[in-house]
Amino acid sequence: MAILTEGADKSAARPSLPQASRAALRRLVFGFLGAGIAALIAIMCLPADRAARFHLLRDTDYLKAGWIYDRIVVSKTPIDVAVIGTSHTMNGVDSVLLEQGLNGGAGPGLHVVNLALPHFGDDMHDLIARLLIGAKKPRVLVIELLPLEARAAHPAFGELADAGDLIGAPWGNPEQFAAWARLPRRQVRNFLATMTDESGPSDVADHWNDTYYAMGRGGTKSPPRTTALAQPRLIREAAKARENLHQKAQSYAGSFGWIMWHYNETYLVSMIEHAKKNDVPVVFLYMPGFGTPEPPVPSALPAAYGRILTPPADLLTDPTVWFDPEHLNYEGAKRLTIWLAGQLREMPPLSGYAATTSPGR
Repeated sequence: MAILTEGADKSAARPSLPQASRAALRRLVFGFLGAGIAALIAIMCLPADRAARFHLLRDTDYLKAGWIYDRIVVSKTPIDVAVIGTSHTMNGVDSVLLEQGLNGGAGPGLHVVNLALPHFGDDMHDLIARLLIGAKKPRVLVIELLPLEARAAHPAFGELADAGDLIGAPWGNPEQFAAWARLPRRQVRNFLATMTDESGPSDVADHWNDTYYAMGRGGTKSPPRTTALAQPRLIREAAKARENLHQKAQSYAGSFGWIMWHYNETYLVSMIEHAKKNDVPVVFLYMPGFGTPEPPVPSALPAAYGRILTPPADLLTDPTVWFDPEHLNYEGAKRLTIWLAGQLREMPPLSGYAATTSPGR
């Protein structure tokens, strides 16, 4: 009996060591978890200068971002007409020629900038528009409109946006979790860049023009954009692009289309509403690519906020002015810009301005 009692006492005492070990393990796990959360919060709170953030893209395909920041924030030259969009507009609108056209060739009465960056993403356009309106309220904001907006975020939005804007971004971006995962690394890199950045140049060029040649990674210039894609290839590739667009448009019209395109549509509306709130007129420049244009999808959304300018058919269907099915060459950019100047001159904020103003403001 004593033996049984002794054995029972020993078996009852055995769990005490594993319980202690589990308790210690829990404390260790929670300690590491708490330290990790504290470190993550500290990383998110690291000071990061926005200028350094923009200048960090100098060795990427978005090196123009540094100039965009400096032209908006650092330069003392006003911005009266701003064009925002993708490479379609970056390569298609000559800001110098547009400025001359709006001023009737009489000098810098109105100041025009092309703030377009390569790649799709209305999140980036909203970011640039807000920076612009906050620093230099333009008379007119020209927003590029594509046949169908992109689903995903702009590749550089995760590098330029504030941490809070990334954490609270609208749902629907298929790359959202990847953007969150990259955020701590980005915060550390931005902090280090802030400690070493020279805060940008004191003398900023008024124009960054990619219509004759495009500035690529590292500041290298592309060959002159004076050639046109061979007509058979242009027609063939344009047909493929149009078929792809039709398939995406069908997805947009489907049951889950409003979910799939929610992300960028949210930013498009946000940008327009912010401009409207600050009394900045908005006009949309439709850039459909080579061929007979079809209405944008959805056409009712932008039409509810401003006028949609569609380039003339003789330009869109002329195979001699297309560098590829989506981008105009230099001759096409000149023709588009001259036409756009004529359209903008008729708008109330600009009509008659060139004839009555003196240089500067």
